[in-house]
Amino acid sequence: MKTYLMKKTLFLSLAFNFLIAEAQVPKNVVVEVFTNTRCSTCGAKDPGIYRTIHSYPNLIQIAYYPSAPYANCFFSQQNKSEYDGRTRNYGVYGSTPRVFVQGIEVNNNLDTSDVKPSLNQLSNFEVNVVHTQLSATTATVSATIIKRATDASTTANLYLAVGEDSIVYNAPNGIKTHYGVMRRAMTDSSGMAVQLPATIGDSLVVTKTYTIDGSWEKNLLTGYAFLANATNKSIINANKKKLALGNFTGIAQTSSTPSFAVSPNPATTKLYIQTEENIQRLYIIDLLGKTQEVTATNKNVVDISALRQ
Repeated sequence: MKTYLMKKTLFLSLAFNFLIAEAQVPKNVVVEVFTNTRCSTCGAKDPGIYRTIHSYPNLIQIAYYPSAPYANCFFSQQNKSEYDGRTRNYGVYGSTPRVFVQGIEVNNNLDTSDVKPSLNQLSNFEVNVVHTQLSATTATVSATIIKRATDASTTANLYLAVGEDSIVYNAPNGIKTHYGVMRRAMTDSSGMAVQLPATIGDSLVVTKTYTIDGSWEKNLLTGYAFLANATNKSIINANKKKLALGNFTGIAQTSSTPSFAVSPNPATTKLYIQTEENIQRLYIIDLLGKTQEVTATNKNVVDISALRQ
């Protein structure tokens, strides 16, 4: 599904009325590390934690640096509210190191026995990520959630963030290289509530735009999307994507791509659009390339039942 928003005109490429075979998909494994550059216990345990993580190249790892119990942490001072928010999401604010695998806390030494139970698992939902630079200073993380097998779940929380794969900083606790450092959250710390696709093959697309800080290494930026159970916070599925760098000059450039979400896809009767933009014109493009304009009389719901198939 492709979406373009230009001058408040929205073009949506949607699939109409086709059948998708039911099949579960691999569930990616997420490891969330809560640490602090002034925590001596972190300095002792982090090397072992990351040795385990790096022995599984396909793990999705991200690190947060809460302001407690050490308020002067180098990274925490740069992004205090979002680090603290994610820590409070799991109810572990005030203590580091803490490690969560698939949204569940494990031994904070993180050995192979903590990881293996989550390997080779399947999910009823697929999560894909597109991470694109829009200008010299902006980029988007776009997550597509696709229902792949029968599942009674109707809602979930989607957490979108961007981080740097590695940062060299000689921390007071002795750690010199810091991995998967979360830089910016684009949703609430617990994630944004989303309506899951109802039919197998249907999809939901959520896109968020963020500003690239001048101190970040663009070639090391990764976008993350974690889809979690709203009740117990366990990971339903997740994915990540390195930033696709554009060829931008130092001249200021603008982008008219806002944050928005579209569902379902395929669509047959109604289309739901979540956006802060005032959409003036809406075009639907089917798989055969036919384009039709529809009236966006309601900002959130568009009736497409009358469109020719």
